Amino acid sequence: MVRREKQFEPALPQAKSDSRAPAASASESVSAPVQKTELLSAKEAARRLGIAVTTFYGWLGLSKHNLLMIRGKQVTIDYLQAGPRGQGHILLEGAEVERLKDVMRVRPQNIPTRRPTVQKRQYPGIVVPLGRPRAQ
Repeated sequence: MVRREKQFEPALPQAKSDSRAPAASASESVSAPVQKTELLSAKEAARRLGIAVTTFYGWLGLSKHNLLMIRGKQVTIDYLQAGPRGQGHILLEGAEVERLKDVMRVRPQNIPTRRPTVQKRQYPGIVVPLGRPRAQ
């Protein structure tokens, strides 16, 4: 008895062809869409964050060990290392810098209103009138 396995091929969505758009070549349709990301050096990232470059490198070291706290939140920084053997220039994406700026952002909070204290005329547990005893 011969077993035949069904082979399923995923159905690819068919794109509507626009007569105004140029036809894509076969190599372009296979590759994933390329998103342009702005890569920033450590100096530029520190400038955009408003901190010193040495502080930024300190943050990267703390982030590497999950010890970086910004405004009471634990934060990790995703960065790239360029150069031979992955040791060299630190590069950050522009979106990562914007995320860090958002974590650093201070948002105003409303101060809860307090009710005025109520002056009690009687004290709990005291059953006699307060003050000096009257002379009889």
